[in-house]
Amino acid sequence: LVQELRYKIDGLLSETGLYAKIRELIQEVTAGEDENDQITKATLARLVSSVEQPPKHEEEDMYREGDFPMALLGGNGNLEKSATKLALKVEILGAVGLAGEAAEAITKGVAMGIKAHVGFNGQRGETGLVRASAEPAVQGSFLFEIEQPLPTNEASWRSVLSRPASMVRFYLTRERIQQQSSLIINRRDLCATTILDWRQALLRPGEAVEIPLTPIGTDAALESGLGEVSSVLHIILDVVALGGDDEDTLETPFDDEAVRREMNRCRSAKAQAARRFFLYAKQWWTDYAHRLSADNTPPRSVQLFARDEANELRCACSFIWPLRATGRGLDSPRHCARFVSLLALEKDPGVGGSGDSQPWQTPLAFMARRAGDVCDHALLLCSLFLGFGLEAYVALGEMRCDGQTQPHAWVLTFSTDESTGNQKAAAWESTTGRRTSLLPLDPETARRYDSITALFNHEIFLANVQTSHLLVDGISLDLDDDRLWKSIDSTELGLLLGGGPQHPMPYIPAIADIALLPPIHPSAIDIETELRTLIQRRRLEDHGLLTVWDPELSYMLSPALVAYEHTKLTGQALGNDDFADAIKRHVPKGHCFKGFPTCFPHLQPTRMITALLRAELSADVIATAGDHVRHAIRIRIFSYAEGVSACWVMIAVRYLNPSQPLVTQDNAVPPPPTAAPPPPVAAKR
Repeated sequence: LVQELRYKIDGLLSETGLYAKIRELIQEVTAGEDENDQITKATLARLVSSVEQPPKHEEEDMYREGDFPMALLGGNGNLEKSATKLALKVEILGAVGLAGEAAEAITKGVAMGIKAHVGFNGQRGETGLVRASAEPAVQGSFLFEIEQPLPTNEASWRSVLSRPASMVRFYLTRERIQQQSSLIINRRDLCATTILDWRQALLRPGEAVEIPLTPIGTDAALESGLGEVSSVLHIILDVVALGGDDEDTLETPFDDEAVRREMNRCRSAKAQAARRFFLYAKQWWTDYAHRLSADNTPPRSVQLFARDEANELRCACSFIWPLRATGRGLDSPRHCARFVSLLALEKDPGVGGSGDSQPWQTPLAFMARRAGDVCDHALLLCSLFLGFGLEAYVALGEMRCDGQTQPHAWVLTFSTDESTGNQKAAAWESTTGRRTSLLPLDPETARRYDSITALFNHEIFLANVQTSHLLVDGISLDLDDDRLWKSIDSTELGLLLGGGPQHPMPYIPAIADIALLPPIHPSAIDIETELRTLIQRRRLEDHGLLTVWDPELSYMLSPALVAYEHTKLTGQALGNDDFADAIKRHVPKGHCFKGFPTCFPHLQPTRMITALLRAELSADVIATAGDHVRHAIRIRIFSYAEGVSACWVMIAVRYLNPSQPLVTQDNAVPPPPTAAPPPPVAAKR
């Protein structure tokens, strides 16, 4: 309540112009003073600027050194105070008429939260989570860099105005929440989006405007059923100059009519490029189909176009753009693969499971939702690999699953063997982070991936026109041979994409996330404590058993969890001889030991215990009965960019069971995981 009151007071002072009046007073009082007084003047000005910022969260400082959760791939987004920049100021004031929330109000649904996300020019930010309603009070203020240095003449201003990637993208997400020690996210869905040309800020600077929202997914069906509902987002846009300690409004060297002409010109050029590419693509597809039929090759699924989250039909290449890690959230391509694999894999079934094809999500929408299908994972992973300078492509084809083939997408990277000079290719499964060799062909790759029909990134689209597209038939990966791979003309593709992404790419945080506070994540100790309580309760209620914990054994489980994450990250097993020896020494003679490790991509103990009780092997460890039974548990959290974490949990038990025959303890410790967590192994001294 106090925090909310302080924000409202700050907003009132800003709206009434009191901060500006204080600055004017400082200027008046310190005018004509000597150098020392001028230093005092600068200090006072900085003091006013610091007071003008809303109060920080008490734990905010811990995120300042490149670990701020809003920065996909790190970065703190702070301004260089000595620089002068042109910036876009975006203030979100609230939303009205959300169809999904109107339906929730009618059906008295579960507690929900709403959050707004905004992206522009490679930067992004998000508001705090507010209670969902038909008119949610989502509010936030952000500064996005447009140009550095500040344009100083008409030519430089026109250069800024004429850039094609000039749209601000807004998303609203809905989260099912439950009130515990903190708000816990169960599921996050996109419910609405809109796009706005930033140059609108030059036409109506500082004015509150309404922009219509386009409902997404189930909300689209709900809005069509609730005809009177029309959702809008209330915002304020302004263009300001940033430098030193002040934020100043601008006077541009042209009138409103010139801005409108430039906006119309860019809009017309984009439409013309899209029309030209569509006509080219129709002819390209005709030629491609003819080449296949000439070789008596059956038709193949090659997806040159896909619909995005807003139902806009776009070229597949426009979903990819190099994303560079600006901080220390992701240190290598392998960290990127692990990070993407931890994002939730799911599909939005729509209303009643309707929808023939799953839309692809842009990186901004994917990170706003924090969940997507296999194509979304592959698109993001390829973009991250390109940012690290790798030759990376999204591969479309088929994979084998339970003896059948199904459409699939994954990532290919190419490199050169330094010893032989031969080309190498690796297949990366974006949903698991696992890397296998494609060239030369690894047996595991051949078992998993069946065929490749197309490869693409932000610059190239290639369709496989070889007689066979099956990996086992030894398809050629010589991408420069146009007899084997039919490519999209790079000039046509360049005209369509305009030399840059069509939507803002979320790899740098906003300059100032004024309304953003870092989330409070539970620590490993907190999760461990809660899981102990839950395990004790279930053993007592379900089996009438008391639980005794072995703190020494719990401590000894840590090295195993580190080894498991290392294996997931690098694909190489880390030796666990020391760990195995420690367990052997600790477990008394005549006792059995069982351990079960698993990894969760979330930090929610209630969901963890549900999964552990559902799995037969972990449930067996929890329900162990006998003499001298001692349980152990250890949690280890490995943090990546965006606040994404891999939470390893290992539960173990030792107990006396003289009825079982003696066995050696060579396999008493679960080995590091490969594709899945290992099963527990019982042993006895």
